[in-house]
Amino acid sequence: MLRSMTGYGMGTSRGDFGEFVVEIRSVNNRHLDLSVRLPKELAFFEPTVRDIVRRSVGRGKVDVFVRWTPSPAMPPLAEINVALLRHYVEELRSLSEVLGSTTLDLGALLTLPGVVNPTATVLDSPQLESGLRDALLMALESFNRARAAEGRALGAAVREHLACFQESIEAISGLKPELDQKMLERLAERIRKLAENAGVTPEPGRLEMELTLAADKADVTEELVRLRSHLSAFERQMSNDDATPVGKALDFLVQEINREITTLGNKAREAEISPYILRAKNELEKIREQVQNIE
Repeated sequence: MLRSMTGYGMGTSRGDFGEFVVEIRSVNNRHLDLSVRLPKELAFFEPTVRDIVRRSVGRGKVDVFVRWTPSPAMPPLAEINVALLRHYVEELRSLSEVLGSTTLDLGALLTLPGVVNPTATVLDSPQLESGLRDALLMALESFNRARAAEGRALGAAVREHLACFQESIEAISGLKPELDQKMLERLAERIRKLAENAGVTPEPGRLEMELTLAADKADVTEELVRLRSHLSAFERQMSNDDATPVGKALDFLVQEINREITTLGNKAREAEISPYILRAKNELEKIREQVQNIE
């Protein structure tokens, strides 16, 4: 199944621990570049979020944003160690008598080590993780639907250009016998003229041997065979129904197809073939541009 690397999805879940909203955005990238932004209270959930996303996304620059609005009815997220805070206050007052300052900043006191501690029983609650997971899975489902829809559009565009490319290849293949014969006749005539100008009579059979060697060098049968093989492999990848990313495989095949069509163009220099070579390369470039967007 073709999926675009560009997409957006959002999921929301509500429960006893409040509301979770998860947004996922992605753009093209050669590899998976995953960024997760969580509220600081839930930072310890990042490995879980990354693991879930990696199971569903293979490539792209993916940003995951998590917003959490705690329920007013839920237990406090943190508790103050009053005994430790009193100890700090007493120590600071003793120090202030020495320094001649009596100002104590409550906000600064609350930042001292051990004064404010997260309520582990709340943050470790399975219900809290379940709420986050539900919103994330919903966002991923929406995200993948959007990527699949875009993938279908990309696939339609690629197949359209691929059909034009194949038409050019078949046209070249159909012209090949006639053009091979014209090439041999033209080469034979050139050799005869060179021999006449030099006053040389070619040895019996030598002309035929030279023509055979020249024909072998200019023959594009192997390139046509390999092109058809690459095109068949390309279509198989396009028709893959599972969720395996195929973008890298398609990109590799485009490179191989480009190599063969370039070699074919260099070997077959007949004027009748040139327009088809140019058209094929133009269509292949359009295919390459579309493939860059496929996961």
